[in-house]
Amino acid sequence: MKSVNRKIILSVVYAAVAGIVSLPVNADNWLMLQGTESGAAAPRAKVWGFLQPTYMSTDGTKLPAGGWSGQDTQFNVHQPDLSSSSTFQLQRARVGIRGVGFPLDPKINYFLLAEYGNNGITNPGGGGGSVRITDASVTLNHIKGMRVRVGQMKIPMSEEVYQGIFAFNYINFTNIANQQLIERPFQTDGIASCNLSTSSSQYLRYCNGDADTQFRTGAVAVRDIGVMLFDTFYVKDWEHSYALMYGNGGISKHDRDDNKDTTIYWASEKVYGAGRARRQGWKMFAWNTSGKRTVYDSVVLNAGGSYEASERVYDRRLTGLGTTFRKGPYRFWAEYTQAKGMIFNGSTGGAVPGAVNNAGTAVSQFQLSTKGESDGWYLDFGYNITPKLELDIRYDVYNRVTNLTAAAERKYETTTLGFQYFFNKKTRFTFNYEFRTLEAPGQSASSTANQIGEVMDDRISAQIFAGF
Repeated sequence: MKSVNRKIILSVVYAAVAGIVSLPVNADNWLMLQGTESGAAAPRAKVWGFLQPTYMSTDGTKLPAGGWSGQDTQFNVHQPDLSSSSTFQLQRARVGIRGVGFPLDPKINYFLLAEYGNNGITNPGGGGGSVRITDASVTLNHIKGMRVRVGQMKIPMSEEVYQGIFAFNYINFTNIANQQLIERPFQTDGIASCNLSTSSSQYLRYCNGDADTQFRTGAVAVRDIGVMLFDTFYVKDWEHSYALMYGNGGISKHDRDDNKDTTIYWASEKVYGAGRARRQGWKMFAWNTSGKRTVYDSVVLNAGGSYEASERVYDRRLTGLGTTFRKGPYRFWAEYTQAKGMIFNGSTGGAVPGAVNNAGTAVSQFQLSTKGESDGWYLDFGYNITPKLELDIRYDVYNRVTNLTAAAERKYETTTLGFQYFFNKKTRFTFNYEFRTLEAPGQSASSTANQIGEVMDDRISAQIFAGF
């Protein structure tokens, strides 16, 4: 936040944690941590889960220019409600059950997880959410070299979003992960003609007002419904993993356009210590996921109360590679991701979707670039200075819509400083301070787009993670 004395805040943060021998860190194989327990090691039914009560704050700086001048800036208020610049919330609250079908068949595993928290999965429009199933899969471990997982599951891709959230070292994702990898399932391109009579402020609103229940859904959250073939094999102290996934292209949804998503994933890791989880190692990985999305070019409410929509199909392709290194007290991660086709392109005028402009003639919506290209990357360092305390720093860059016109491009840069204090192996406190910038590099410094980008506030976040 621009008005806060950054030097004072950072001095207080690091002075508070200084002076508190290293905490063992891990490089988990996320493919193998679900659905591959042996009959001898896994129970019939194990209940588990975690809670993440969270506090987030910005200065809440308003829009300085454009048709929504003086109103809330979309990126300075907090998801999913987009109504407050300072808030306590239960970011995630997940409860699951997993186990093995022993004694009927010890080679069959199941995994079920439900989300109760306040986020884009349960509460895409703000103002109240509902419980949603995030994972529900069965794994068949009968074929040597090719395990089969069927159901709703995480998509193997970027380490940042594919890792278990219990191992995530920050509170918020990088810009490219938040805007592109954690997909927003649009029904229209955000610019479509919506001949509707009412409007209200909602998150992920495609057409406003009476069409709300028909044209709104939750965040995909890096999950899909389908089938995945995967396994891991070993060559000396190297572990090699592969995955091939074929699915509908979204969470908790049928495939209304018959187009399927295909994902290919490979990882090779030099393992420094024994064990499958919470170990140390050096991993290299690459992945690609591609599919198509059908969106409505226009949605019209007829006099009789029915809706008419014209449709078009667009590509959505993501490719990434990266490396993670964890040994002793040190952690280093680096990833690069490229996106083509369906690109999330912010909100109209930088305003909260659903907000009516100052002239009362237009409604802000989230929009898409249906033939765009984007890329992003990050560097992440961590250091354990005591058995209970870790210092973290991450720098991420996201270049959005780089191929269409110079005026359309946006560049996001965020430097996150933080620390984690581990009360025990399942409970920790995390604090983050994010220095955030946004610019339109193809426009003049005095342009409306750059005036809006200039007021992107820094963000403070604090969170307790408690697993059980």
